[in-house]
Amino acid sequence: GAPRAITTGAQNLPDSFWSRDHRLCYQVGQAFEDLQQWDSAAAYYRRAGDLMPRHPDYLLKLGAAWLAARDTTRAGPLFRKMLRRYPHLPQVHNNLAFLALLRFDLPQAELRLEEALRLNPDYPEAFINWAKYHLGRQDLQRADQALERARKLRPNDPAVRRLQQLIRRASR
Repeated sequence: GAPRAITTGAQNLPDSFWSRDHRLCYQVGQAFEDLQQWDSAAAYYRRAGDLMPRHPDYLLKLGAAWLAARDTTRAGPLFRKMLRRYPHLPQVHNNLAFLALLRFDLPQAELRLEEALRLNPDYPEAFINWAKYHLGRQDLQRADQALERARKLRPNDPAVRRLQQLIRRASR
């Protein structure tokens, strides 16, 4: 498919080529992301971010690729730095909440999720993480309520379905 053609073509270009166009770097990163090749996606998102260091979308994609690759040692500092620069972005708070959930730091996760949802009350990823938070607290009813909000916002999201199945099994 198209992502494979893009990534194959990109790998045949010299490094000097990538110092010209941040949008192209971003698009190649997206193609690697579509193929779930997280390390390569991160490398191109990083190039885009190096060319446009004040572009938060590139930094968000870089951090998300690191999270998908479970590279929390790089994602954590990036999102903490972004929190200082972009405290108005709900994605930053949501990603910090996800990192807190991975550390079982429920108070920090709660704080970040409340802020993400205050900034964007219709943010499906935050509701998914809110459900994970409530699962961690063994509150299946509130976890299910959060997932129901996520499902209404994103009806065909496989992550929502997987979590709903997990809740159903846990409540038996």
